[in-house]
Amino acid sequence: MSTPVKMQFAFQGGGARIAALLAVAEAIQEFKADHKIEVTQVAGTSAGAIVAGFLAAGISAQSIMAELRGGRGAQLMRGITVPGKLAAAYCLLVKNKSLRDTVGLRGWLNEKFAQKNVVKVADAERKGTRLQITKTDLGSRATVLAQGGETLADALVDSCALPYFFRIWAGSTAPTVVDGGIANNLPAKLLTVSDPAYGEMIAVTFAEAATDRPDSFVSFSASLLDSAMASTMALTREAFKGHLVEVQTSLTTFSFHKALSPGFEAEYERIKADTARQLQEHIQRINAARRRAVTNPWKETNPTAVRMMRDVGELYFKLRGGLLHYDSCRLTVYTNGGRPVGDQHASAPDLVQFHLKIRTGAEALHCLSIGLTEQSEEAAFSSETARCTVTGPAGERTDFLQLAMLRKPGECTDGDRELCLFFTPPLPPRSGPYTIDFQENGTDLMIELFNTHADAIGFYPQRADGVVGCVELVLFAHEDLHLLLTPEDPAQPGRVMTEAEIQALTPIPVFPNMRGRGMAIDNAGSAWSVAVHHLH
Repeated sequence: MSTPVKMQFAFQGGGARIAALLAVAEAIQEFKADHKIEVTQVAGTSAGAIVAGFLAAGISAQSIMAELRGGRGAQLMRGITVPGKLAAAYCLLVKNKSLRDTVGLRGWLNEKFAQKNVVKVADAERKGTRLQITKTDLGSRATVLAQGGETLADALVDSCALPYFFRIWAGSTAPTVVDGGIANNLPAKLLTVSDPAYGEMIAVTFAEAATDRPDSFVSFSASLLDSAMASTMALTREAFKGHLVEVQTSLTTFSFHKALSPGFEAEYERIKADTARQLQEHIQRINAARRRAVTNPWKETNPTAVRMMRDVGELYFKLRGGLLHYDSCRLTVYTNGGRPVGDQHASAPDLVQFHLKIRTGAEALHCLSIGLTEQSEEAAFSSETARCTVTGPAGERTDFLQLAMLRKPGECTDGDRELCLFFTPPLPPRSGPYTIDFQENGTDLMIELFNTHADAIGFYPQRADGVVGCVELVLFAHEDLHLLLTPEDPAQPGRVMTEAEIQALTPIPVFPNMRGRGMAIDNAGSAWSVAVHHLH
């Protein structure tokens, strides 16, 4: 039997679309029961938080849906139905009460989680799955997370506290905490990046469709809420580096009657089957990547493969064009080498990140090569091609092809792992700035630092026209290591970067217990590098 694939899930909020999320959860639970996947972490907002809670606690999504269809759903809906206009105005403005209370929902959730002996938010992790629940704090105008000591049912009710309907400005509970979807309807950023202990990142989201013209207080409010959240949802999807499971459903935020009707059963089964198909396809891609893991096409000995990469190199030299203006470059290296014996992250992959800002010169830019230079024989990379994005001056995505490249024997080379980007179409002359984000995982990328106590990191720009505006070289390693960074060229001394600068440049810690050290220089020459020493 193959090893289960570790996966972490983020669930979008959606009101009545919780029925569609339960179909997704049922497929996940079946894959887990078949030992195809291991669910390490779940995050959710509003209805998505409830489903995440069921997954973390080990509560069957199938049994929940059967219970809702069997009459419990109708009971809960009585606390959701909106009163008439006059009654609503009297309730909000005279009695200073929300339109409906959450007593029924809170009691039901308490009952379900108590059956699994999961009372506090932190109890879920005791069962093996980390749980993160989002809320919106109107006081700080930001997303806040449920704390481990909170009662799970209370945290979920807070995450679902739709303004006016379930929470207003008055009340004994915290009135500034409302529905988590207001600020963060898809909490994909809460998933853990580049850590094999948590595994693949999966975001469960809904395919957005145009809705009818709002014609009532309820539909108008729903349209306002959906529109406010849709803009942030688009940005979240764009930035997300994991796998999206997009759910096609006819349900809307307030279509609770439809969600519980017999007519939805066929759609429920279709969503479940579609989720299972997407999960299976993703698992197959992961297993295929495992089989070719730690491969290095630049060390390929197959004559056909070598010839193809050299053909790419020749094409690059024919198309490369003129000089480029570099506004800035940041090279960040994360190394898990040197972690204490027994540290669970000691075997986690290393990570290299480039962040470049360039402008084209007098000629169009057809292609650009990015090279990881002078890697030791012990270094290995976990994928054949890097992850790379290019955005234009207005933030638009720029299309390109990326191919592994070799140069002919005897030619001067800037790197032994050159990746060539072919822009389609070419970037116009005198345009930009273009932002290039390049990332690659590997192992033992700084092995010399721990074998000989000395290594180096540097930046060597391709076809630079004059100086580079700003270069920042940052190395993240275990916080207990004593490292010293010094410029290799005394004529370009640079300066030590402050803790605040490093944290601003790398706001998301990729691995725990890491500390960054960095050096920077303005108006660098054609190349700049720093030596790294491991001090005892």
